[in-house]
Amino acid sequence: MLIANILPMKKKLYIIPGFGETTKDKPYKEIQKNAKDKGYEVIPIDLSWSRNTMSDWIREAREKVLEYGDNNSSILGFSFGAFVAVELSKEFSFKKIFVCSLSPYYSEDLKFMPKVIIRHGKKRVADFKKYKFPANIKIKAVFMVGDSEWKFAQKRVGERFKKWKGTKSLKIINDSNHDIGNPEYLKEIKKEL
Repeated sequence: MLIANILPMKKKLYIIPGFGETTKDKPYKEIQKNAKDKGYEVIPIDLSWSRNTMSDWIREAREKVLEYGDNNSSILGFSFGAFVAVELSKEFSFKKIFVCSLSPYYSEDLKFMPKVIIRHGKKRVADFKKYKFPANIKIKAVFMVGDSEWKFAQKRVGERFKKWKGTKSLKIINDSNHDIGNPEYLKEIKKEL
């Protein structure tokens, strides 16, 4: 009988950028390099931002995860990308999720939004109404938010952190607004990888 050597499965990291961004942008390239240096196979997920809704973006990202699988994988999302990552965590068994500057556009948030959110389009706003922040996910999570971000967004990140059921940590990034490219933000991500 031949006994095969069983190699450990390489860990994967899915990366989903924020609205209008791509994983080819400088901060995401830096995250990818740091992740590769730490032994991750990096799977970038670039979404079709133009004229699409959150449901479309979740569907696009889901297809990529189905293609590569969720075994020994983690996921990192920024802003709307974090929203997508959280939604995917309801159906996939990620080892860890990095929730970076989560956008406060869940159904329960919309009544508190200034009218300016209509700039995202009526179709998108209507689609956001389908999503309520999940309160029963037990995946290990790192929540991050800049200390100079919109106060409502900071408050919502804190509330969502408290609702998360898995092992979790909350990192407030000093001297940072809603910018994953901020050196302090990138330093914290590198530390947490």
